[in-house]
Amino acid sequence: DEASYVAACQQLAQLAQDNMQKIAETASEKADVSEEEYFKDLVAKNPNIKKSEDGYYYEVLREGKGPKAQLGLRVKFDFRSSEMLTGKEMEKTYGVREPLVKVLAQPMFPGLLSGMQMMNAGSKYRFYFPHKLVAGTRGVSDFTPVIYEVELHEIYLD
Repeated sequence: DEASYVAACQQLAQLAQDNMQKIAETASEKADVSEEEYFKDLVAKNPNIKKSEDGYYYEVLREGKGPKAQLGLRVKFDFRSSEMLTGKEMEKTYGVREPLVKVLAQPMFPGLLSGMQMMNAGSKYRFYFPHKLVAGTRGVSDFTPVIYEVELHEIYLD
């Protein structure tokens, strides 16, 4: 009867959803292990790389002397991003378009939003973001850790 058919379809949908959840959890765990090995090796090779309270790593390439970036302020910056484990370039402004001018707020992904708040105008940092801090970012698959090199040119205090 129709009620049995609907119940069977609901059970199948739940089984499929449970299976997809298990696959995602396994992929996330594998990504965690790969990232942990990568970060351990990275820090061993470069003592200038530090771990943030939010769980990403960063390196100060140049410290700026200008004002510090804060939530809600407009900032002007260049960046380049790449997949951390493969080095494949993803996106950049350098040589492609003008620097971005954005309000330091959502919808920036959490890692970049936090990282940019450490920077003063004139700074250039390299950030190493684990997949959990970039998941859902445009052009980034769910389990891809990324490297962002960010050059903060200007902070608008208006």
